[in-house]
Amino acid sequence: FIGLLGGAVPARPCSCLEVGSGSASVDAADAIFLADVVSLKLLEERCSSCKEDEFTLRVKATLRVWEAWKGVEDDFVTVTTGMGGGDCGYAPKLAIGERFVFFVDKDEKGGLEVSICSFTTPESEASELLRNIGPAKKHFQHRPREGY
Repeated sequence: FIGLLGGAVPARPCSCLEVGSGSASVDAADAIFLADVVSLKLLEERCSSCKEDEFTLRVKATLRVWEAWKGVEDDFVTVTTGMGGGDCGYAPKLAIGERFVFFVDKDEKGGLEVSICSFTTPESEASELLRNIGPAKKHFQHRPREGY
C-alpha cells in the first residue's frame, strides 16, 4: 500500500551484515527482552537525504515487557522500525497481541529500533534462542492478558 501514498521512500537501503553467533548478538544488541505488541502506530517522517517533498514511513510499536536480559528498565517500551521492502524494517512481522524476543539497537536519537538484521524472533519459534541466552535478569508483573 505504500505506492498508493506517493512520495514515500525507504529511509535507507537495507544492508545487514552477516549475523554472528547467539552470544555475539547478545553482546552486540543494546537491549534484549521478551514482550507483547500492545499497539502499532504508523509514522510519517521527513527524509533527511531525500527530495523536499519525500518522506519515509515507519512504525512505532508499544510493547509490554515480561522479561529483560539487558537494556530495559521499564515494563513498557516503544520501538520503531521500517516498513520492510528494502529498509530492513520488522513491521510486516509485528502483530498486536503477539509475543517476541526482541533484540534491539539504539537509533541515532537514542530510541530503540528493531530490524530484520537482528535475532528478534516470535516467542513461539524462540525456544532454542531462549536456551542460548540464559535466564532473564529482570521480570515484570502484569495482569493476565485479555482480549488477545
